[in-house]
Order: sequence, then structure tokens, then C-alpha cells
Amino acid sequence: LVMKVILGWDIHFSIWVSSITVAIYVALGGLLSAVFNEVLQFFLIWLGSMLIPILGLIEAGGWKNMIATINAQHPGQDFTSLWANLGSAANNPMGMHWTGMVFGLGLAVSFGYWCTDFLQVQRVMAAKDLRAAQNGTIIGAAIKMMVPLIVTIPGLLGLAVLSEKAGLTLVPESVAQTTGGHSYNEVLPLMMARYLGPGLLGLGVTSMIAGFMSGMAGNVSAFATVWTYDVYRPLLNTSASDA
Repeated sequence: LVMKVILGWDIHFSIWVSSITVAIYVALGGLLSAVFNEVLQFFLIWLGSMLIPILGLIEAGGWKNMIATINAQHPGQDFTSLWANLGSAANNPMGMHWTGMVFGLGLAVSFGYWCTDFLQVQRVMAAKDLRAAQNGTIIGAAIKMMVPLIVTIPGLLGLAVLSEKAGLTLVPESVAQTTGGHSYNEVLPLMMARYLGPGLLGLGVTSMIAGFMSGMAGNVSAFATVWTYDVYRPLLNTSASDA
């Protein structure tokens, strides 16, 4: 999506380029290459994304002005409250209901992700000792708590700045596909194109692609492990060597 919005590439071509790149380095380096790349990509993601909320808040005139602009641009739609309008999906501008928040974010994405997702479990099993496994998970969770800084704030800024300054109207994904407009999902690349010069824009695009590749590489290596130890060895070739 980033390459489509910023570089103008075909979405299917972008997917193939990214996926083949991930497949090559995971196949050659295994879990070590996936973890090593994730460490590098972590810094890329933050360096490439942190400028967006900073520059956006400056242009919007601060947090209070941003909230006021959003409310003025979208009268009757409360985009700035977490829980007040979740009693009915019809009252929420994004069509969200409290059950989706509680069971989606609270159950599936929160402890479901951290405690049962094999991508995370594999990292723990690959640690050099118990202390490293525990500390790695705690440090990762602490950093994960800061992700709204580079995800939620740019989303709010998109509602305020892109509507007021750039004259863009953001629409749901289903509407964007039929009309060719910009959806809510395209806010971050649109903000990057607005604020970052050529050099920093390259870093920003790289950081977004790195985020995708990091998650994909982890999933590929996790799938390979499950296939090897839970399917191939017990069911297809019980006498197979580790190699």
C-alpha cells in the first residue's frame, strides 16, 4: 500500500517484490536472519515514523487545536473519544461496537497475541536462557505500548490536516475501492509524502516496508518450524534428520 500510494507501483507487483525478498532471506538464513533483520527494522520503523506526529502536531497547532479541527471538520462524529460512543455501532463514526474493542483488542490482540501467537512463543524458545526470554518479552511489551504514538496520532492528524490543509476527504476502504479515493488506511503514507523530503521520505518508505517484512519474516519462520516439527517429522518422515 505504501509503495502504491507514494511510488505509484501496482499493488500486486508491490506484494510480489516484498514477499519474494522476505522468502529469499528467510530461506537462506532461517530464524537468525528473521530476528537479526527485525532488530534493524525496529530502528528503521521508529526513525522513519516519529517525524510524522511531531511535524503534524506543529502544523495543526498543537494537540488542542488538532482535536478542535477534527470536531469542526466532522460535526456530530466523535473521532476523539475512546469509549463514549461505543454503545452502538451506528453512533460510532468508524462503525465500532464495544464488543469489538473488548473481545478484539482485549482478548484476541492482547493476551491472545502475547501468550499464544507462535511468532512470539518462538522468540522465547530461541532465547539463550530463561532470563533473556523473560526480559526480551517485557522490554518488547513496554516498547509496544508506545506504538500509538506512530499509529493513532498520525491517524488523528490525517483527519485534521489532510481535510483542512490538503482538501482530501478520507473514506472507508470499501468506498475508496469503488471511487478511487483515499481511504483511512492510506493516512500514514499520505502524511509521509506531505512532510518528508526526498531523503527522509526514502527512510519513511523503507521503515513502512520494513514493518511489513519483519512481521512476514517472523510468520514464515514460525510456519516453517510448525511444518517441520508438527507435520513433516511426525506424520510424513519419522526418521528424518534435523537437517
